[in-house]
Amino acid sequence: MIVVIMGMSKSGTTLVSKTLHESGINMNPIRTGDYNKSKYEDPEIIKILLQMLNVDRLKSLYLPNKIIFNKNIKKQIRNFVELRSKEKDWGFKQPYITLCYPELKSLLPPHIAIGIKRNFEGLKSHWEKRNKKIDEKKLYYVQNVYNTFMDIYKIPVLCFEEFLANGPAKLSQIIDRELKDVRV
Repeated sequence: MIVVIMGMSKSGTTLVSKTLHESGINMNPIRTGDYNKSKYEDPEIIKILLQMLNVDRLKSLYLPNKIIFNKNIKKQIRNFVELRSKEKDWGFKQPYITLCYPELKSLLPPHIAIGIKRNFEGLKSHWEKRNKKIDEKKLYYVQNVYNTFMDIYKIPVLCFEEFLANGPAKLSQIIDRELKDVRV
């Protein structure tokens, strides 16, 4: 089983990934690079996504002008899949996946893609805790772009607030596996 988690930064992707990882799906819980505070973001997929978006590092609220999807990037994705597929159950998450999912999907074996959405007020509050000055209009716009992409992909979507309130029951249904409740 391969599980791909996408959603805007601070939408709950880490909590969902932790739930999956603690339930036996290797979500690669390591911390690396200049974005070492976020667990469950595989450094290899980050490297690939940065190339696809033509940026040198992860940037908050970034939206690309275009997606680069050339032979070199395709080869890197195939190598990533080959390496990770040595495990029976694995997955990965990173907000930028939301922007590049059609390209990734074309090279992934059968998998389950899941989107995570969070209400705007909760998202805004979380961002304000991290960044005292936040451009509310830009945050709202970027959130709508991410949410629209997930709707277009027609993938199952979890609501962060429902996940916090009810635990992983809906996620368990999506992946057809009993999951640990790791909410703290």
